[in-house]
Amino acid sequence: LEFRRVLFRSRWSPYNVQVARLQDALPGVRCGTVDKFQGQEAPVSIYSMATSRPEDAPRGMEFLYSLDRLNVATSRARAACVLVALLFSKQLYLSSLSSYYTFYLIDKFEVTMQTSQYMLFLLLLASALGSLVGGWLGDKFGRTFIIWFSIIGALPFTLILPHADLFWTGILTVVINLIMSSAMSSIIVYAMELMPNRTGMIGGLFYGLAFGFGGLAAAALGVLADHTSIDTVYHLCAYLPLLGLFAFMLPKVDRPAKA
Repeated sequence: LEFRRVLFRSRWSPYNVQVARLQDALPGVRCGTVDKFQGQEAPVSIYSMATSRPEDAPRGMEFLYSLDRLNVATSRARAACVLVALLFSKQLYLSSLSSYYTFYLIDKFEVTMQTSQYMLFLLLLASALGSLVGGWLGDKFGRTFIIWFSIIGALPFTLILPHADLFWTGILTVVINLIMSSAMSSIIVYAMELMPNRTGMIGGLFYGLAFGFGGLAAAALGVLADHTSIDTVYHLCAYLPLLGLFAFMLPKVDRPAKA
């Protein structure tokens, strides 16, 4: 293993003095603070942590030695890419529901426009409730768990939906929207915890991506529906929650709130 392929990462104060001492002792090694090496990988990463007194360590010594925090520091870029992929799958599926739900109901079940609008209202209400409840559950059980549940938990229902009758279609779409909408707040807060000094950028980026993915998905699915059918679109979109399997690549950054 070449020495230049080893990363020395220093944490906590004094940053510059600690880095300088390591570079003097180990000439040629790549050495810097965690922020310098965000998103980079190496066969070996060595952490050097220093603090004048245990009482001076930010958030205490338990936080200083937390393996979860060290893991996050070396995988922020990868975790951000995973969050974008999860957001894409969620918005693409929800766009298929909200944009084409009335057409799907009229085309498949021959319901009236009024009935389809009532069912669309329930769908959108479930979306609002899911976002609200998802934020509360994220604080209670941890955002990683909610992200897993909100995307993977919806998969059985999305696979059943294209084969359901009118009654169960109404039930399933409400359940799916409740579950999948709960992920939005957890994804954004998780991303903010990955980059705590960039909360404004993260908030704008993920909100922008959410609306952007939704608009692009609506257009793309409309083209697909014109060339095939609305029913085909719903069959294909049923597998989108499988992208939620990428959530296993997310490092743990939070803990359930204490009662």
